[in-house]
Amino acid sequence: MSVATLRHQVSCPSDFMRSSTVIPLEVSTSEGPAAHHTVLHGDSMLRSGRPINTARVAEKTLKVPRTPKTPAKAPPPPTHYESGGQLWPMPPCTLDSHHCSQLGHGRISVKAAFSGATVFITGASGYVGSVVLEQLLRFAPDVARIYMLIRGKRGCSGEQRLDNLLQRDLFCKLRNGDEFPEELRKKLVVMGGDLGSPGLGLTAEDRATLVREVHYIVHSAASISFVDHIHNLISHNYIATRNMAALAADMKQLKSFLHVSTAYVNCFLGRQKHVEERQYELMHNGKPMCHAAVIEELQSLAPDQAEKRAAQYLKQTGHVNTYTFTKMLTEMAIAEFHNSSFPVAIVRPSIVGSIAKHPFPGYFGNSAGTTAYFLAYGSGICTMTCHRAHNVFDVVPGDVVGSVILATSAATVQNKWADRSRPLVVHACSSTTYPWSHYKIYADIVYPFYQQNPCKLRFSLRPYVGYNVKGPSGFYLEHGTWAFAVRKWLGGVKFWLIKQVASALGYTSLARKVWAGWQAWNTYNTPKLDFQLFFCCNNTRALASLQTPEEARQMPLTWDIKADSNIAYFTTHLKYMTSYFFGSKKTA
Repeated sequence: MSVATLRHQVSCPSDFMRSSTVIPLEVSTSEGPAAHHTVLHGDSMLRSGRPINTARVAEKTLKVPRTPKTPAKAPPPPTHYESGGQLWPMPPCTLDSHHCSQLGHGRISVKAAFSGATVFITGASGYVGSVVLEQLLRFAPDVARIYMLIRGKRGCSGEQRLDNLLQRDLFCKLRNGDEFPEELRKKLVVMGGDLGSPGLGLTAEDRATLVREVHYIVHSAASISFVDHIHNLISHNYIATRNMAALAADMKQLKSFLHVSTAYVNCFLGRQKHVEERQYELMHNGKPMCHAAVIEELQSLAPDQAEKRAAQYLKQTGHVNTYTFTKMLTEMAIAEFHNSSFPVAIVRPSIVGSIAKHPFPGYFGNSAGTTAYFLAYGSGICTMTCHRAHNVFDVVPGDVVGSVILATSAATVQNKWADRSRPLVVHACSSTTYPWSHYKIYADIVYPFYQQNPCKLRFSLRPYVGYNVKGPSGFYLEHGTWAFAVRKWLGGVKFWLIKQVASALGYTSLARKVWAGWQAWNTYNTPKLDFQLFFCCNNTRALASLQTPEEARQMPLTWDIKADSNIAYFTTHLKYMTSYFFGSKKTA
């Protein structure tokens, strides 16, 4: 398809080629509130030429919320944030505050969008994917079916892994005691496969089912490792998404392909930058980088050579690690399918924290992100940091991320974007809605908490210290100084000895976890991961303004300084962590 043809189709006033039977639909008009219009049923086709199944819509017209008269707007972000009793400047938003949203006319409703729909989720056994699964079942109870790609692992089949997941605290509001309702369980279908394999490793029957039935895709599966080999990251992030897109291109009824990325794909822009909800060009040798050529080159190299070449790309592009680099290349690849094959939306979370409000405050689905940071501090693995006290620490609750993903998926269908020539990009972040610094989190919450509730398993005889302690024994040490180097070396020696002693005594699992914890903290405790970036949330705020009142209460899309409390949020997280790691393991 030519670019001219694609532009003509994007600007075409109708999404359908009409034929016979009439179906009533509520759609927005230039005159304001939604009105009833008709779409003719029979051999209806999308612009891409794929037929759409309108039989179910003909039987039951779902109410679509009323549409505002003007395009969605977003309030301007703050200009300063407070830390340590001082005000710190934030870079200005580069977009006009009155027309800064990519969204246009069209109220959105997750419940309406997913009613009677079939959804395909990857990464459903992971934290973000499991939150999306729970919210779909709770907020869109009329969803027809949810397919999930879950492979067997550690002696458990995909079905067993799903059943174990459904017993976690995350699904407490859906269960009747310990029993998961049979009517909901019947909607969940596990398919075995491998995202890195051609055709996702699906059987011919499973593939045919997905091609025939799926309306929405939420692709959240990915490797989030900062230290994995470049070949593994390419397979888990880039190749997996490419394979998903190839399958999606054949789906007859697909309405939306939502790709879960990361806000840090644009970390190459440098510190103290306001990052917009759009795709930035990645330059290499003065020219836009070709993602396919880079991937082909890296895959063709031997493992050692590929790692060296990847390091050169990081230096040349400004990316901090191969994780953010491969995630950006993946974004570039999936964006090429937008409109030509299917509508694409991209959600970029920052650091995904625990559940803030519903269904279970404090719940965390993995030991990454803030859970890892807080545990490292409490256990004595982290006794110093090179991250500057007053830089922002962008954490967004997991339930907010799940809600943004579902609302964005709904918006790709229900909302008339201002610019459909490019994917809808939405940030799920807090740096421009509730900016908090390292200092405030540790000084106001983490340090006082562990002072009153010392960790039961601690690898340090020193008392807990915070950013207020200065000098070589303080919590903050500048990277590159002799004090930082000496304390890092001494920490390495200490944890190597702990590992050896624990292994000799037969505590091999503990030895492995302690050493892995120390290595993980060393990976994070570097200046290049001390991001001082401010992620624009204009699309997120506009999306929130288009929610129905009921869903706005149930599914908040922003973590806001006026409506929410970080002190209560992080304290609840720390209490749940303490119970989970050092109390009952019932919540596993």
